[in-house]
Amino acid sequence: MSYDKIVSITTDNGSNIAKAVEITFGRAKHVRCLAHTLNLVVDNSVNIPEIKIFLDKVRKIVAWFHQSGVGAEELRQLQTVQNVSEGKLKHLVGDVSTRWNSQLYMIERLILLSSNIGSVLINHPNAPSMLQAHEIVVLKEIQKILKPFHSVTEQMSAEKYVTPSKAIPISKCLRAALDTVTPTSHLAKQLKQSLQSEFNKRFENIQKVHLFSVATFLDPRFKKNHLDDDPSSLSKTIHYIKTYLNCPTRNDDNSGAAR
Repeated sequence: MSYDKIVSITTDNGSNIAKAVEITFGRAKHVRCLAHTLNLVVDNSVNIPEIKIFLDKVRKIVAWFHQSGVGAEELRQLQTVQNVSEGKLKHLVGDVSTRWNSQLYMIERLILLSSNIGSVLINHPNAPSMLQAHEIVVLKEIQKILKPFHSVTEQMSAEKYVTPSKAIPISKCLRAALDTVTPTSHLAKQLKQSLQSEFNKRFENIQKVHLFSVATFLDPRFKKNHLDDDPSSLSKTIHYIKTYLNCPTRNDDNSGAAR
């Protein structure tokens, strides 16, 4: 197949992969995976020292329940006493380093079971300390800040429908959602600031990505509604589409060159 017929190549953010694609196919045809980029935004933010130390306390609690059969059974029994049916009993969820959203699952589950977890830990001298009430508040604020990133990651990781036209609108909505969150704790404020900084660094020029801007403009749900922030880029997008539409019809052997 001729390289001219390739519309785009999507890769992760590895510099070696990105360079190889740009050399082979041209920078205009290279698209960095948005889900992977969002993963980097969140991963770099939750791993700043103060927040990592705080989340490590959560990990120690989760690890103890995973290692203690007695503790896990007591947690299960407490839920049973509360009339939770067998099929709806919950256990704590651990996180993995390669998937930031697993940290969100870990946080959500600990918040959900926090009262029962405290009741179990207090009876075991060798168990890690339960989070204090003010720390649970911090954890809830972190959960609220991270939740929109999880929703967007799911949207952009779809397998059954095309997502490029949603890249610009959804990134703008995510930025707006992050801006509206007003945490009160120092750690949550620090997380928000770090996320804003990382997000702006990696998504600041998303409208200049030709394939995204054209896809957005051609999507009847959006048209130019989310492209007005950058008049120059919008003008180039419209000019490209008009030029392409005015091109004479060509056979398959040559049509790929304009894509």
